[in-house]
Amino acid sequence: MADRQPSLQAIAAQTAEVTTRISRLAGKAVVMQKFIELAVPTLSATQAADIHRQLRKTLDDVMALMDDALLPPDYHTAFLDKTNEVMRELARRFEPDV
Repeated sequence: MADRQPSLQAIAAQTAEVTTRISRLAGKAVVMQKFIELAVPTLSATQAADIHRQLRKTLDDVMALMDDALLPPDYHTAFLDKTNEVMRELARRFEPDV
């Protein structure tokens, strides 16, 4: 049992570190989501269309870079889900039927 103690301590420390990182990321995500919910409805159709176009290009560039990185499928799923959600919200501001 004594030889397992360092391993258990290492696992506990790593788990605590991962939990801290996830918590920080989740906190940032909540703030950004609330910002989107408040800011997007105030955009004019022209502003929404401009941001939609610029964001599409930026995210396309990010996706091209991600092709070179080894990331888990859950990352790609979350990235694409959030991208589609934000792009739909912006499109609703300048294309009411979306």
